[in-house]
Amino acid sequence: MDKLKRTLVVFLAALMLMSVASPVFADTNEADAATAGEAMVSEEPIAEEEPIAEEEPIAEEEPASETVISEGLNVMLEEGGSLDESMAVPYASYPMIFLDTTESNLTIPHGEVGKLVFTIFPEYKNERYNIEIYNTSGVKVASASSTYYNSSIMYKTVTITVNTSELKNMTPGNYTVKYWLDFYSMYEWHSAPNSYTRKLTVLKNVCNGNHRFVQDSIYTEPTCKKEGVARMVCSTCGHTVYQSIPVSGHTWDGGTVTTDPTDTETGIRTYTCTVCSETKTESIPALVTAPAKPYKIANVVSGIHVYWDAVEGAHKYGLWRSETGKDGTYNWIANPTTNHFTDTKIESGKTYFYKVTILNTDLNVHTDKSEAIGVTYVATPDITSRTNTAAGVKMSWDKITGATGYAIYRKSYSGTDAWVRVGTISGNSTFTWTDTSVKNNNGEVYKYTIRALAGSDMKTLSGCRNAGRTMVRLSSQVLTSATKASSTSVLCKWTASSKVTGYEIRFLVNGEVYKTFTVGNYKTGTKTFTGLKAGQTYTVQVRTYKKVDGVGSFYSDWSTAKTVKI
Repeated sequence: MDKLKRTLVVFLAALMLMSVASPVFADTNEADAATAGEAMVSEEPIAEEEPIAEEEPIAEEEPASETVISEGLNVMLEEGGSLDESMAVPYASYPMIFLDTTESNLTIPHGEVGKLVFTIFPEYKNERYNIEIYNTSGVKVASASSTYYNSSIMYKTVTITVNTSELKNMTPGNYTVKYWLDFYSMYEWHSAPNSYTRKLTVLKNVCNGNHRFVQDSIYTEPTCKKEGVARMVCSTCGHTVYQSIPVSGHTWDGGTVTTDPTDTETGIRTYTCTVCSETKTESIPALVTAPAKPYKIANVVSGIHVYWDAVEGAHKYGLWRSETGKDGTYNWIANPTTNHFTDTKIESGKTYFYKVTILNTDLNVHTDKSEAIGVTYVATPDITSRTNTAAGVKMSWDKITGATGYAIYRKSYSGTDAWVRVGTISGNSTFTWTDTSVKNNNGEVYKYTIRALAGSDMKTLSGCRNAGRTMVRLSSQVLTSATKASSTSVLCKWTASSKVTGYEIRFLVNGEVYKTFTVGNYKTGTKTFTGLKAGQTYTVQVRTYKKVDGVGSFYSDWSTAKTVKI
């Protein structure tokens, strides 16, 4: 069948060549186009195609038309083309191409999703169609291609759609539409030798009031006190409006003191606009006199804390320190905004003096210094160990430089009562102390803290660690007996106590712990311990323990030992 088609096409082409002087090309004039149209109608196979037979406007085509007109073109081989089958050209003529748009002038409404549709009526399969749109400068602004046409149905409509998203940059004006086809033969694509062009006019978009204005230019620059005017143009339709630009406002400099304040009179600071030179003034408060004297100084855990009376109108204070005595040289150390301050950059055992000033923030100057106040700083010690002994609760701490003694404080574990001093150590050579007053308070829970003392009278105190250290007083337990129960076990007896959580029993061999057993029931006073070695002599001891939630377990000292051989 294909061979028959090719033979028929060759025959028809020969007839056409005899009936016309030359083939029709894309750039033919009106007369040539009309002649080509007549030749197409005379071809018997094509005369049955209704779209061509009814296409009267073809002879009246004006190449300079500014609208896209639906029209058909019969694309013939270029001059010099051969009808030999060896060219791998499937047919003697290329298919007709019809272009159509829903409107003769393309309009892309602002904010809508539109598209430009080109409709093609292919004649044969194995074809692909291409569209390109160029502006007047020859720059391509949009393009699209059809899908591969492989239908066996003749004259099936194929459309090529160029979406608005590709046409967004198409401003109103004239454009050129170029279109051509590709055909597939001998396992590869070929472009047809001819391409065609038509005029396309894009009208101004209509915003319908939904303008998208952008600033086009400044009509009048704004000033410090007067609004400016800007020219605004809609990027879609070109509509122009004028819009006010807010005043820029003054740009003030840092100001200059034009009248100094005194103790009784306010001063004046003058500011100047760096743009228009306009000035403004503000009042500077009268100078504030310094407080008479800091009223309190104390050692705290973090350093030396100084207190003074607050002064109305003062925004900042100045704190000055001397390390060379009350009448020594005072150096500035801080500008606190409150009426107290903690000096942390100090050394234990040294004496420091402080004076206070008021900082005039407007002038950045200080008033005269107040009277001095001083203290010898001693660091705050901490309890490093707590143990139960037969005599009571024993504790120890580290030596503090400059201390002349230590004070030990105690309170109940609940913490609702105040700290009570329960012991005092003179000198700086003893760092342990035993609270014998709680010797018989088995099972009671306490808190302890310690403070260093300074000065020959030991009246200067260090800071106080108010959280304290928890300790449980546990009296020494008595092991009443330890006897052989079997060749590998020992029966032990002790006095049970409801003041504790439980007990620990340990077995020693030659002074070294062999095994330790825990009895978690405070009611138990008798128990047999197994897993021991036959023939071995053991030293046995017992002690109590008590758990404090959130803190841990505390232990009594070990009891007097019993010896047993199994």
